[in-house]
Amino acid sequence: MLKKSPTPLKKKLAPVKKKLKIKAPRIANRGGYQVQDTWFHKAKAAWYRARSAFKLIQLEEAIHIINPGMSVIDLGCAPGSWMQVLVHAVGENGLVLGIDLQEVKKFAQKNITTLVGDMTHLETHSAIKKYFSDMGLRRCDLITSDVAPNTTGRNDDDQYNSSMLCLEVIKIADKFLAPGGNLVMKIFVGRDLNRVLDQAKNKFKIVKCIKPEACRDRSFEEYVVCKGYRG
Repeated sequence: MLKKSPTPLKKKLAPVKKKLKIKAPRIANRGGYQVQDTWFHKAKAAWYRARSAFKLIQLEEAIHIINPGMSVIDLGCAPGSWMQVLVHAVGENGLVLGIDLQEVKKFAQKNITTLVGDMTHLETHSAIKKYFSDMGLRRCDLITSDVAPNTTGRNDDDQYNSSMLCLEVIKIADKFLAPGGNLVMKIFVGRDLNRVLDQAKNKFKIVKCIKPEACRDRSFEEYVVCKGYRG
C-alpha cells in the first residue's frame, strides 16, 4: 500500500558542510561494543534521521549522481535519512519513492511516497510500476540502495548475501531505470565483489567503488556508484 506523508519536519534540512565541534560519548551497538560515533551526533544536529545521510552526501560530493527534478527509487529506505537528502537535492519538481520492509515515519514533503514491501517480490514491482504510471512516468532517473542483509557474524556469508542483494538491485534497475540513469548501492566487500562489478559494468558506462568517510573504519561496507545506464 502506497502512503504519502503529511507530517512537518522541525526545520529545513540541508547537508552540513562545516565540521561540527562535537565531543561524542561512547555509544553501544547491538553487540554491546562501545564506539565513539561523531557522525551520529552530527546527524542529530542537522535533523537527519540517521548518520547514513552523510554517506549519501559524501557520495554525491565524490561523484555527482543527483540532479534537480529527478525521479528516484530509494531501496531499503528506513528510517528515511537518504530520502531527506534526496528530496532536498531533487527539489519540488522531483519525486522520491522509498521502499522498505518496515513502515517509515511520515514526511511533510508531498513529493515523498513510501511503500512497505519486499524489493525482491513481484507484487512490490507491480506497486512501483503503478506509482510511476500514476505520476505519468515509465521509469526513474536514479536508484539508491542502502540495503544490507541480516548479518550473521560470518563475514563470508554476510558478504555473499550482500552481493546477492546487489544483483537484485541491478535487476530492479533493468526494470525501472531510464537510459542514462544512475545507481548507487551498498555492498559488503569480499570475494563476490567482482561478480557484482562485472554485472554493473555491463549495464553502466561508469562504475566505481567508494567508501565514504562516514562509514565506520572497521566496517567492510562500500558503495558501488554507477552512472549512465545503457538501457
